[in-house]
Amino acid sequence: EVATQSCKDSFFHESDVFGYKRASVDKYTEEVVDKRTYKFQVDVQMETTPESALYPETETTFSVYVVYEDNQWLVDKFTTD
Repeated sequence: EVATQSCKDSFFHESDVFGYKRASVDKYTEEVVDKRTYKFQVDVQMETTPESALYPETETTFSVYVVYEDNQWLVDKFTTD
């Protein structure tokens, strides 16, 4: 598993994740939210789907929340905060 079920249901689609066909991280910062949650702010180069709100942009910054659940670290959500 790489993501919580809630994250999969909300952000994973047949041909994209969060509107991106692909993305590569250029740089990131890490913030401890609490002992079971981390927030990573990432700068990415990406290819978006035509349906994405960011189409046809090729770079952006967003946050990835990672939580400790069921004895493993899982991606929980993506945000633009």
